[in-house]
Amino acid sequence: GNRLPNLDTVKWLIIPDASTRHAALRTSKIDILHGLNAEDRDVLLKTNPKLQFSRDIATSVTLLFARLDKKPFNDLRVRQALSLAIDYPAIVKNYYLGEAEVLAYPFPPEFKDTYIPLAELPEPTRQLFGYNPEKAKQLLAEAGYPKGFKTGVICYSTYVDILSIIKDYWAAIGVDLKI
Repeated sequence: GNRLPNLDTVKWLIIPDASTRHAALRTSKIDILHGLNAEDRDVLLKTNPKLQFSRDIATSVTLLFARLDKKPFNDLRVRQALSLAIDYPAIVKNYYLGEAEVLAYPFPPEFKDTYIPLAELPEPTRQLFGYNPEKAKQLLAEAGYPKGFKTGVICYSTYVDILSIIKDYWAAIGVDLKI
């Protein structure tokens, strides 16, 4: 019955240098490389035409990893508020030019046996990816952050643009994100 993937181990390596990341992918030291821009993809495809690329995946809160044992992220309402504050369809349309999925983590649509489209997930899950800044503010207030809070994120340079968009969405609910 249970067809959900049950992974034994996932190692998420942070390799700051782009050329080192590319070399790791070309030499099969890593299996997946996120955050490639179009130029990087073109270079990698020229040197390794057998590489496979999936469509971009719209950045979501699920792709922002946080310490869940530390405030404010230990409160589910905070995490839900952050998700509700983002207009995912607008990001897909305007930033990714329609070439993205709102939720394609941990498996993108190309993983046909394990991928479940957002539209097929339970209604409470789908609601978390709906744009509702008023509900987001309410959840933050319930969690004890009526005026929001400050937080920071460390990222690859290729994520700065999308995180700048998220920063603006979060600012509307009082969350000050330092990139």
